[in-house]
Amino acid sequence: MSKKILKWCAIAIVLVLAFGTLKVLFDLKETADKNKLLNQTLPIVELDTENQDTIQIDKKIYTLTDETVEYSSLKQEIAQISKRIEEADGTIFSYGYIYSIKETSTEEKIAVNINNKYYVAVNTIE
Repeated sequence: MSKKILKWCAIAIVLVLAFGTLKVLFDLKETADKNKLLNQTLPIVELDTENQDTIQIDKKIYTLTDETVEYSSLKQEIAQISKRIEEADGTIFSYGYIYSIKETSTEEKIAVNINNKYYVAVNTIE
């Protein structure tokens, strides 16, 4: 292979890598902008650090379950917790957004992001 062909191959590889990096950076900025807007508009839910199994949104009380759902099952963000709790044994729980679940009423169930898993919480007040 001639030096000229190798040079053009190297240039092509560098360009592909550069465009790929720019795409990733653009996607990160877009995600950061979306999260900033959500943080400014969504209601903040206070987590009871003594009883982390319950979530209260307005007058509705939800109990967390062990059931999880996939991200693709989530409808939209409805509130945020944004709390990080470290237990005595070193276990860390990072709480994030609270979501409505597709084809499910928020009167019945919601999903809570804990450590990047989406746990179902069931409304306990009828």
